[in-house]
Amino acid sequence: MIFLGHIASALMASRLPGVDRRMALAGALFPDLLDKSLHWVLGATPSDRLWGHTLWSVLGSTVAVGALCRAVGRRNGTRSWLWGYAVHLLGDVTAPIPLLYPLSTRGVYRGARMREMLAGERCFPWRVAASEVLLLLAAVALERHVRWNGSGTHDQAMENMP
Repeated sequence: MIFLGHIASALMASRLPGVDRRMALAGALFPDLLDKSLHWVLGATPSDRLWGHTLWSVLGSTVAVGALCRAVGRRNGTRSWLWGYAVHLLGDVTAPIPLLYPLSTRGVYRGARMREMLAGERCFPWRVAASEVLLLLAAVALERHVRWNGSGTHDQAMENMP
């Protein structure tokens, strides 16, 4: 999944009762922000999908976020972070994910898919891009519907739909 799809899916998933929207969105964007920065900016990893997509990163970041949320008194912050992270990983499930790296190299891709597409070495995934634009449009439609009808949750929004 690309950036727009991760944002759209996190926005839609954060409509569940008890989910802190900002924390869920942060959790959903964290894996790519970490991995793209490590690979593209620092050149520290062989892939643009590695450490942020591992079980260790999920657990470590959730513990760190949990401690921070308890310190500042943010209820639901830890659960929302974990929910957003899970939504991100579910969005990436169609491609290999290195969940157990470095214990296992299964799911490790050497290189940067986006760079390869920009260089013409890899076909642009038009179907994926089109489906993510549709997902984004659905998220925007849900947001507008919820705001126009004053519903606070996804369930309430669905009840108010004609």
